[in-house]
Amino acid sequence: MVKSDMATTTKRFREWQRNLEKFENEVLVPVNQKMGVLCLTACQRNILMFSHYAESHQGFCLGFSTRSVLFEPFYFAPDLRWTIKVAYPGDFERPSFFSRDKHEWVRWRLATKSPLWNYEEEYRVVDHGGARPVAFSPPMLKEIIFGCRMTDEHIEKLLALTKDWPTPISYFRARKRYDAIALKLEPFTP
Repeated sequence: MVKSDMATTTKRFREWQRNLEKFENEVLVPVNQKMGVLCLTACQRNILMFSHYAESHQGFCLGFSTRSVLFEPFYFAPDLRWTIKVAYPGDFERPSFFSRDKHEWVRWRLATKSPLWNYEEEYRVVDHGGARPVAFSPPMLKEIIFGCRMTDEHIEKLLALTKDWPTPISYFRARKRYDAIALKLEPFTP
């Protein structure tokens, strides 16, 4: 009798696991593919960030005011846009989908990465309206940092785009430091 109950329980548990995996693959994966995600960092001088995300230092970095509600660690906007601070736990324990704290599961699903990536100090703005340009109010843009390999032509184009910006923008040029494997930011006057 006990063996029969154990076999039935094991069978039901495996079926439940398969159903959960099916739900994840058929519902959650497509939902993730329809989301727009804007990734931001708190570290403007990180040489790896410029290498990975600014086309090997040929691109630029936009610096935003962190005083906006958009940068609260776990902010839900009315237009289905969330801001989540990415977590880099040592152990990668998946919370239960049936947890009472649904935010915990959402944070795990959308903003948990290996500790190998913790140098990014990442925030994610998740837009459930899909992949679309992220609008922000002009006062949020505080600075533009030109990558150390960005061409003068591209710098001029970016300066032309921001020439009549309604609020002040500080400009910087990233330069390689020669005393360390790092970047320094030099003020840039247009």
